Amino acid sequence: PPPLPPRETPPPPADTEEGRQQLRELVDVARTSGTVDGFVISNTAGDRDLPLSAEGRAASAAIGRGGLSGRPLRARSTAAIREVFRLTGGSLPIVGVGGIDSAEVAYEKIRAGASLVEVYTGLVYKSPWLFSDMHVGLRRLLERDGFSSVSEAVGADVRGRP
Repeated sequence: PPPLPPRETPPPPADTEEGRQQLRELVDVARTSGTVDGFVISNTAGDRDLPLSAEGRAASAAIGRGGLSGRPLRARSTAAIREVFRLTGGSLPIVGVGGIDSAEVAYEKIRAGASLVEVYTGLVYKSPWLFSDMHVGLRRLLERDGFSSVSEAVGADVRGRP
């Protein structure tokens, strides 16, 4: 049969026990289906009743109606990446999305388990020079932590590697 088109299912939040249980169920179904090649986690939340920092609340108010994305979801996204990496044992690639506007934030997602990161809002606000800054910054962070490549750092926080 022909390959199925890509599907996106927003993962539930990993910052509550209910959310972690839903993630476990989602990952279990994905793994047993044999049709999932990876996860994109996560940038948009329709739930405006999130526990946000003062900065996140200000950003949410400035955005107005609609789903939240970008920096206000950074910690929530990283927690979901970490949990899915833990649940899959790193057996499926994860694209980390949500609030990536620097090498440090990209590295946070990588260490949580993302093998790729998607940059959108950071590019809008910081221009294409962001990629040069991220390249230099990621090399510095990898060297600092004793990694010779990004692939070595993927999931390091879950695996307990410094």
